[in-house]
Amino acid sequence: MKRLLIEYGKIDKIRTELVRQTLDHIYVGRNGEVDVIFLCGVIV
Repeated sequence: MKRLLIEYGKIDKIRTELVRQTLDHIYVGRNGEVDVIFLCGVIV
């Protein structure tokens, strides 16, 4: 993630190529809550 931050700088809008390099999957729970899971293990 640090390398990508250096390479792309601050992110103002989502770039497709960046998502492909960082996103693992998105989980939607039964209550509708959404978790975005990145390859590095961070969950947002």
